[in-house]
Amino acid sequence: MLIAWNVMLLLTAIIIYIGCRRSYSIYFFERDERKVIFLEDEGAIAVPVVLSVLLFILYHSLKSLDDYEMEEEVEDEKVPELLQKSSISYQLAKKIPPKMTDGNSKSAVAEKDIKEKENVDGIILTDGIRGECSSSEGVLLRKKFAIQSDDERAIERERSEIYKKMSKVYRLPSVNEIVNVMRSSLANISKHSVLIILARLITIHALVWLGAIAVQITLVEIFDSNFYYIFYYHHPTVKQLAIIIAVLLGIFHEVKWTWVVNDIFGIAISYVTIARTETASYFAGFLFLVGMISFDIFWFYCIDLLSVVAKHSRSPVMLIIPLGKKRSAKISIVDIIVPGIFLNIILKFAEMYDIVIFTETFYACIFGLFITGLFILLRRKTTPAIVIPGIFAILASLLSTDNPSGLWRFKIKH
Repeated sequence: MLIAWNVMLLLTAIIIYIGCRRSYSIYFFERDERKVIFLEDEGAIAVPVVLSVLLFILYHSLKSLDDYEMEEEVEDEKVPELLQKSSISYQLAKKIPPKMTDGNSKSAVAEKDIKEKENVDGIILTDGIRGECSSSEGVLLRKKFAIQSDDERAIERERSEIYKKMSKVYRLPSVNEIVNVMRSSLANISKHSVLIILARLITIHALVWLGAIAVQITLVEIFDSNFYYIFYYHHPTVKQLAIIIAVLLGIFHEVKWTWVVNDIFGIAISYVTIARTETASYFAGFLFLVGMISFDIFWFYCIDLLSVVAKHSRSPVMLIIPLGKKRSAKISIVDIIVPGIFLNIILKFAEMYDIVIFTETFYACIFGLFITGLFILLRRKTTPAIVIPGIFAILASLLSTDNPSGLWRFKIKH
């Protein structure tokens, strides 16, 4: 587990560093403001509020999905049970003799008993009058009645067994009841269909295809930076190739979830968001980071929604390294993006005034993530991963510079 967390920590550090460097390159060299989202003071305060609303919607969407899946399981179990009961009742009804199924079964038995009694009385009377009858005829008659009585006992025994089996079936469902169950399930599906579709779009499909877009952007930038000659002369072809790869990954992830594709999408989303989101000043970055720390504490300890959302790993909001069938090392992409956005403004100040501040703040942030990982390993519980790195980053940025007041007033033009 410690090795897996160290691998995750190294991956997080690489994503943050490369994302910050890409943000620096876009701002100073490409000077394309259409590629970047700048957060002023108001925007920095609004981000935690907007994320809280999205998290609340995400939580209720996941809850409705869970309830719907549980209802589907109950309905799937109920219909075969009713069908089984109806088949049992039909088989038991077939085994009942015809003379016991109609309404005159009791009268038929009574008539049979009267006839047998009259026959016996007649035989006794004739035996009394005709004393001269041979003993052989009496023996034959006794054998005949003995055989008949054995047959009747066997029939009665079979009937009693059938009645015992029927008594175990408390309620024999009719065809109408089975149809009503199936109709109720269909009505339930139609009633919740819109909500379920929206829930799936928000929780799974939207994030998956945002990840596919991020993969396409990342591939284009990789070709542009490392294969400039090919990219320069085959620009449309390379873009089309990146789109095809991203779409194929998205379709594959929709059909079959794998942690590899999930991590590819999570890494791409984290990198693109860090590279294209900046705070317009250090004070805005400070407000943003403090707001996200408060967001993490509130939704984790006051109202535990983050741990519920983190359990649903189908959407690429978590980077996952599996350690077995039930265990895995996880980190949320939000825990990567938030320190990266704050470090963007630190890197720009470092390149202009104080080169040391970025290095020390970056290592302080990674060390905070390492401490968070130790807490997770020791407590064996999920821990908010923005709090400690955020506090360490703020303290390191203010303590490592020779001009804290200049850092506090630092702004970038856009």
